[in-house]
Amino acid sequence: MDINKYLSFYSFDYFKIFEGEKKDNNDESQRLEMAKMYLEKYGLDDMECYMSIFKKIFSLKTSDEENAFPNPIFNSHFIMSVSTGGCLFEEKDFDVILKIGKEHGDRYLYVIEDERYASDKDFVFRMKYPIDITWEEMVSGAFISDTMLYMPYKNYFVFGDSGLWGRYCDNEFHEMDILGYIKQSESIKMYIQNKQQDGLSQQYSWLQEVPNELKPFVV
Repeated sequence: MDINKYLSFYSFDYFKIFEGEKKDNNDESQRLEMAKMYLEKYGLDDMECYMSIFKKIFSLKTSDEENAFPNPIFNSHFIMSVSTGGCLFEEKDFDVILKIGKEHGDRYLYVIEDERYASDKDFVFRMKYPIDITWEEMVSGAFISDTMLYMPYKNYFVFGDSGLWGRYCDNEFHEMDILGYIKQSESIKMYIQNKQQDGLSQQYSWLQEVPNELKPFVV
């Protein structure tokens, strides 16, 4: 990862619209330094460090036609739960996601942008966080974390180093959150229950947009 190129690309005025109401009072030089430190701490240089874990969870074909969303996403032995989405993380769900990781013995949380649908493949996000990261730290990267968390049209794979669970965040096609797991744990049950309680996944307009292959897995 060429950090300076990432900083130059994502510091354009266009990306500032994703700061919304949470924009802080730091000046531009401070925000640039915050973004730089964030990428230095959590950015990944290459894919080799996570691909063996990734392949345990996700199944992606090689041709463009077979790669079309949403088929396939998870390996066949994974159970799927599908619900509404639209952003990488929301604060109310973030702690439960970390609990899922901890329950499976994960040390790290990977967040990998799906470059198949990236508008610029030279600037996809590939990040690695400690599993005990706080929400405050997660959002501390100024315009880098703001763009990751709140920009639409970016899709992500989220998973832990155990290779036992994963999450696909579709923020572009259907605003969909797809959780994959081998066995339901207490934290996964909590995550699904939270999604069921908000009731958004039962809205007719959204259900109409869900691909037929995934409708049986809507919670």
